[in-house]
Amino acid sequence: MIFQLISLNSIHKELNPGELKSLNKADKSSRKVLWILFDGFDPELAFSKEENYYEMNNFNKLLNSSVTHQKFYAPAKSTLYSIPAMLIGKNINSAEFIDHRYYLISKNEKIAFNFENTIFGRLYNDGYDSAISGYGFHSYCKMIRYVKCKVHNEPIKWYDGIFNILQINRIKSHFFKIGSHRDINPSILNSMFDFIKSDNPTNLLFVHNRIPHLCHQCEDGLAGMAEKYFNFKFRKKDNYLNLITDRRDAYLINLKLSDSIVGEILNLLNNDNYIDNETLVIFSADHWAKNAYGKFKIRSNNEDNKPYPTLFIAKILGDNNKFEIIEPDSGIHVQELVQNFLNKKINTHLDIYKFFQSKIGFQVLMEEDLEFIVEKDF
Repeated sequence: MIFQLISLNSIHKELNPGELKSLNKADKSSRKVLWILFDGFDPELAFSKEENYYEMNNFNKLLNSSVTHQKFYAPAKSTLYSIPAMLIGKNINSAEFIDHRYYLISKNEKIAFNFENTIFGRLYNDGYDSAISGYGFHSYCKMIRYVKCKVHNEPIKWYDGIFNILQINRIKSHFFKIGSHRDINPSILNSMFDFIKSDNPTNLLFVHNRIPHLCHQCEDGLAGMAEKYFNFKFRKKDNYLNLITDRRDAYLINLKLSDSIVGEILNLLNNDNYIDNETLVIFSADHWAKNAYGKFKIRSNNEDNKPYPTLFIAKILGDNNKFEIIEPDSGIHVQELVQNFLNKKINTHLDIYKFFQSKIGFQVLMEEDLEFIVEKDF
């Protein structure tokens, strides 16, 4: 698929490595942000007693002491567009993959997806450091340099795997050949936990968790991603294997595993590196649960031609006040929330609530036909 551009007013350039200065660790803020993204996490399914027969105990505790959204929309239907748009902080209309670089098109602006155009570069300019933990299909370490980064199961060629829009058949063919690399293993989660347990954690840790999204390449119609995890410690005590009857069950089990991961993260934050009122934890998602997980539906009311709300929970350690936002908002604002918290412009759950009240409205890029849905002026 090739995208045509009529006019571009600005092209963002990349820094040279020599232009970066070392951060003064002695002056580093004690504030920390953990931005945990669950791929394809659908809150309407996860927190529905009618749809989900597994208890989401850790999430439920958070829902009663955090800032949550009823209508929080990812900026795109696809991970290929959504995460870069969130990290840059702009709605996008299309994208291009040129010379092993990925560009987002926002109105008449062409923006390279790289260090300086994302939240990581902005935080660096403010004196904060960052880390990324992800899985190899999206090669963050190659696209966003100058941050601590660990990615597992790298694709055969990183520039064919990372967020490419499949503009030519050669890349498209290669893209699907590497689909099997998307079956992640416990080392990805262990990498995230290692970052959290570090004696000197970064100001921002961004984590792209592969679950609860199912495996595109699993042809057995059964466990998909979930089956790959049965050696993981959270699964040993739960005899889920005999409960899986189809891929919908596998997705629900991946939701349950997501809940277990949340519990483990919250336990790890009980140490001196994460101070009450100085630590913000964000749980979000890049898109909703789509029917496009193969030839099956995970819920009867899911129509692929319209967007659905995604996950958003923000928790400042030590603040147990509950706020629920009912107006629609967009995931592109999370990066600004992160920056405002680290810069002490946001200090409480009430501040987060007020922040999103000023951001009402959303746009979602629907990837198949590049049309997008805009709702505003509520």
